[in-house]
Order: sequence, then C-alpha cells, then structure tokens
Amino acid sequence: MRILAPALVLALLMPPVASADAPEPLDLPKEVQRQRDLWLQCTAAAAKAHIRGARPAADIADLALQRCKAQEQALSHVLNRQLGASGAVRVLELVRETDRSNLVRVIEELRARQ
Repeated sequence: MRILAPALVLALLMPPVASADAPEPLDLPKEVQRQRDLWLQCTAAAAKAHIRGARPAADIADLALQRCKAQEQALSHVLNRQLGASGAVRVLELVRETDRSNLVRVIEELRARQ
C-alpha cells in the first residue's frame, strides 16, 4: 500500500504521455483516471468562466476548486477504495495544491497574452 500511494500521486500529477511503443509505468486504474479527468474538466470550465474578469488568479483557482467539490468527492471515493482513507486524503491534498498552483499559473499566462 505504501508503494502504491507515491506511484499514484505521481501518476495523478503527471500529464498523460501518448506512446505506442511503451506501456505507461504509472497507469492509473480506469475509474481513478476517469474521475480525475472529470475533476480537471470541471475546474478548467469553472476557471474559464472568470478568466476575463478582474478577479485575482488565485481567487479564480479557489473558486474553481470550490465549485468542483462534487467531482473531487467522487475521486476521493475511488481513491479511498484503492488506498484507504489516510492515503486518499494525502493524495487529494497534494493533487489539490498542485492543481491550484497550475490553475493560477495558466490564468496568469493567458491574461498576459491578451
């Protein structure tokens, strides 16, 4: 279980890389990946709705994460089954922090291009 948690954290944080030649060493279980994708899509859509406004990027990222709590909870439920409660909490905390940082960075980059 302790070996699976770091591998799962890395897999959740790494962008998918398509390669026909080699299998992905950190393949996520399909349900984990599906729930992760739904959460990312939700946060991106929520952030996109506010990108042109004057609200600070950090506030937009916080709002997006708050609006996507249902998707986060669905991922949490799947991770609970895979890792247990404490492992799921640790993974979600790290992924949430990383997603927030990434959202802030992307919002700021998009605004700088405008």
